Order: sequence, then C-alpha cells, then structure tokens
Amino acid sequence: MATRDKTPWKSRRSLWLTRLGFLVLSAFLWLLLQLGDSMYTQEFTVPVQLEKTPRDRMLLQRPSAILIRSEAPGINALRQMWSEPDPITLDFDAFEEREDDVFILTDNAFQNEVGPQISSRVRWKLADDSLVIKTSSLQRKKIAIKAHLELSFEPPYFAQGQPIVTPDSIYVFGAPEIMDSLRVIHVPTFAADDVKDDVSYQWNPELPGELSSLTEVVEIVQRVNAFTEKWVEVPIRLPNQRRTWRPVPEHVRVRCRVPLESHDRLQGSMFKVVINKSEYGSALVPLKWEHIPDFVEVLDWQPHYFEIIESND
Repeated sequence: MATRDKTPWKSRRSLWLTRLGFLVLSAFLWLLLQLGDSMYTQEFTVPVQLEKTPRDRMLLQRPSAILIRSEAPGINALRQMWSEPDPITLDFDAFEEREDDVFILTDNAFQNEVGPQISSRVRWKLADDSLVIKTSSLQRKKIAIKAHLELSFEPPYFAQGQPIVTPDSIYVFGAPEIMDSLRVIHVPTFAADDVKDDVSYQWNPELPGELSSLTEVVEIVQRVNAFTEKWVEVPIRLPNQRRTWRPVPEHVRVRCRVPLESHDRLQGSMFKVVINKSEYGSALVPLKWEHIPDFVEVLDWQPHYFEIIESND
C-alpha cells in the first residue's frame, strides 16, 4: 500500500518559492558579471555650467546642456541610463580662440575638464567632437556709483556731508546698445534707525542682464557727527561790476546745521552768495549760492527774495 506524502501544502509552496528566489538571484548575479565584463557606448545630454567666462565678452550661444558619448562598464552604463546626470562645470580657459570672437573646446580639452568630475571607470567624449561658442566684444565704460541711505538719527546726531563711495565709479562691460544709455548705477537703499555713529556697509555689484564688471566690492561710508544750529550773516555780492547795484537788504541771515567742534569757526565770510544775473530788472529776485562750506548744511535763510536798486552815483 502506497504511503501518501503528508507534507503540508504551505511547506511545499514555501520550498518552491525559496528555489525560485535562488534562481532569480543566480540569474541576477550572472547578469552583473556579464555587465561588468562588457563596455557599452551610449549618448545622452548633460547639463553644463561655464566658469571664469571673460568679462569683456558676451556669449552669444551660452550652452545649457551638451550631448556627450559615454563609454562605461555595464553597471555604470545602466546607472547612467536610469538616472539624471549631475551638471558638469567647464572652465572657459580651456576653450581656444580660433577665429575672431569664436572659441572652441576640443574633445581632448573636454575630457581633461570632465575627467575629475566622473567615475574613473567611465569615459566621456563630445558627441560632436568639439564645442563651439560664439562671442561678441563688449564695450567698456566708466559708470558713476550713487548710494542711497534712509537714516534716522538719535539727537543731536546727523549725517555729515554726502556718503563716501569707494570706488565712486566702476568700469562696466556690456553691449553698445545698452552702454550708450547707462549713466549711473544706483546702490540699493540702505536704511537704519537711531543712528549715532558712522555708517559703513559694502555692496557687491549685481548688474542687470548681460552687464558685468571686474569690481567685486563697493564700500559706502556715511560720516555721522553731533550737530548744532547757528545763524550767520552773509553779505550779498553783485557779479556785474560795470554797473552799481544795491540789494535790499544787503545781507542774508542763514540758519545752518554745523558740527559741534566747528561751531566757533563758522563765519559768514565762508559763504558766497550772489544775485542771479538773469533776474536783473525784476522787482524781487532770488539769491544764488556759489559756495557753502563742506562741513555745513544750510537749513533756511531770510529773506528769500531781494529788491535790487540801481544807483547812478
């Protein structure tokens, strides 16, 4: 009488699954060995970033990605096939200038640039044998820098003079059609409250569009000092000496903001005020400031208009 196999059904199923698992694993290991012994060639696009681009040239065809031909062992080739490549960087110094404004990256130069950035088991070549970039010479122009500060001061402190910008102008490179209309570069506004000391900060020129500059840092300094107010009397001068003019009144009272240490030395003779020639013949004419001491801020003056009397004496 035959004996029936009393092995539970679940146990037999588990045994077959184990055998199937070993079979799949063996096939996978065999595939890895086959891939590891073979070299595969494939082409794909890689993002690219250019470094050390010339400041005096505009790139007319700046590449964002390039087509490369890869030779790699099977495992590496499989990884490249199923993953997004990381961006590579190319130094513009590796490009050769072949013609006017045309720069070429040869395949040898490309391999030297990209070699340290990829696996030593992988070799990348340019699919088109070379990378060509066309450029255009840029115009160079010296542009003034203007700083803007919004400061509120803790009494009795105020800004002393205009902000000191170093350098006060920079050389900018750009296309002629842009440079022709560029007159001044404005530094973004700097704001601070309750100021009682000198204000100093740096600005890294961030130029719009295709503009560039070799200047990396601009320093802005605003001197701050303790101030007081002082009234001075300034005589009115008449520029036309061929005729005799007499202003009424003959002096102007000026209210100034002056540093405390300069209060005593400030005199009305330090100012130069004249009557505007173009206003002669009018009953009332304004004055014209020709010189104000650089350490003084004029707040107001009285009167604002003067009567001119012609004398025949």
